Amino acid sequence: REQLLAVAARLKLANNDRDEIVSLSAAIPTVLAATESTWPRAQRALVSNDTKALIQVSEAIRHGSDASPAGLDYCRQMIAQPRQQWDPSPLLDGSQLMDLGVSPGPAMGKLLFDLRDAQLSGEVETSAQARQWILARVGSG
Repeated sequence: REQLLAVAARLKLANNDRDEIVSLSAAIPTVLAATESTWPRAQRALVSNDTKALIQVSEAIRHGSDASPAGLDYCRQMIAQPRQQWDPSPLLDGSQLMDLGVSPGPAMGKLLFDLRDAQLSGEVETSAQARQWILARVGSG
């Protein structure tokens, strides 16, 4: 990261260009190893960056290394679907969790993060299931 920041400074890149390069470089390993991890982790990398740029840069890096094409191929396969399928709207938000008795704060953030993982992995598919999923964790915590 520090090396990228130094190069960006030498090249006098705009802050948004510098930030994009740093973000892409951090996401490339996740894309290349997507089949060795979970879909939610790869999905987060894809949606938090310019998806097309991330795939292109990952492809260039993969060609210059001995990395397997499996992770990149998997990500390409997933994003070939309509975006709503691989990046669906979250089933619940913070205000809905507060309605279920969850207090705002880091614990709520963790619940929302874990719920999103459950949604993306297919464990939870509806808002009713999401409420049940949250209540099961709040009741056991």
